[in-house]
Amino acid sequence: MNETFILRAASEIVPEGKYPTIGSGYYTTVYRIALEKGRKYTMRSVWKTEGREPRLIMILGYDPTLKARPSRSGVTSSIVLNTSGSSAGEFKDWTSFTVSEKSEGNFAWIVYAAKKPGESTTVFFADPADPDDFVKGSEKGFTRGQVWSTPLYLERDPETTVPALGNLVLALGSDPMGFAIRPSLRFPASTSTIYAVFGVNGISGSPKLSVSVMELTSGKIILQSKVVASVSGDVGDIPIISPSGSWRPGWYKVTIGLGPTERHEIYFLAVE
Repeated sequence: MNETFILRAASEIVPEGKYPTIGSGYYTTVYRIALEKGRKYTMRSVWKTEGREPRLIMILGYDPTLKARPSRSGVTSSIVLNTSGSSAGEFKDWTSFTVSEKSEGNFAWIVYAAKKPGESTTVFFADPADPDDFVKGSEKGFTRGQVWSTPLYLERDPETTVPALGNLVLALGSDPMGFAIRPSLRFPASTSTIYAVFGVNGISGSPKLSVSVMELTSGKIILQSKVVASVSGDVGDIPIISPSGSWRPGWYKVTIGLGPTERHEIYFLAVE
């Protein structure tokens, strides 16, 4: 893997019940990442704080929108890193873990929760993992991190992708349709058009769909929200075309609206 990601807290507090096993009261963002069964990774995290600013990183082997968390013996369903700082400055952490060879799925969910909107932590997934002795060693008088001995179990991939909330189910792909089962959230930067594939459940009438795209690194809105389609069936796709013909490498947030009130977010990574 050997890739760097910027985890950024949401701009609004997550409503109670959106992620039942995580809790509410935080500015929470959820990402989905592909991991290989049997592989060992080290997540290197770097963040800056003004002191005592609680934030949490969780790597989950299950969909956080589920009301019940699966329970299995000999494995763990979550890797937890509490990045609270007692003083101001820049902090680093190394967390090593292994993905269970018995996993049924191929994806983990990264949950980033903070008490302030927009706070960020940069993480690098090292593959192969850093040596255990190094991770458990010390730097400037502090232990670098932790090595999880219990493997992370990845549950079977859901038939629809995260987020799958309320009445709107979303996926992303580089060709129209056909992504609802295992969509790709990573695309070459040269891909000029991607598609938001949606499904609508239990809706009457034809509410309007709107879309906007934000570049997370700069916070710049690449595409303004606008009405793009009427929902006349239970599935369809929305083309998202880069204004410049390609995407700058980095993370993007796609916000899809259904009618006047329902809003959902999904993320994609443009790579070199």
